[in-house]
Amino acid sequence: MALAEEQIKSAFLQSEKEVTDLHTRISQGMRESKKNGNRIGLEKGTTLVTEKSIKCKEIIKKHAIEFGGTLSDKEVMTLCKISRNSYYKYIIISFFRIKSSLN
Repeated sequence: MALAEEQIKSAFLQSEKEVTDLHTRISQGMRESKKNGNRIGLEKGTTLVTEKSIKCKEIIKKHAIEFGGTLSDKEVMTLCKISRNSYYKYIIISFFRIKSSLN
């Protein structure tokens, strides 16, 4: 019984050491890249455009009631396979693009 406890304890200590080593290596890499002038992460205000978002915006423009389609919001969400938050974000983006193109 004592041998099993010792093995478990040593495995736990080894995994803890690996985690701390990983943290140290990552922080060192981030410091080095910052010294070299590289930016870590995305710049503020950057938006990501994915293939799925482009396809969903087209489906929304074609099928949503707000844009002259026949499907309800929930039906369009299931058609696009997106969450409610993403759906309304795409609605707002599409609405403002259409509105700005009219002006």
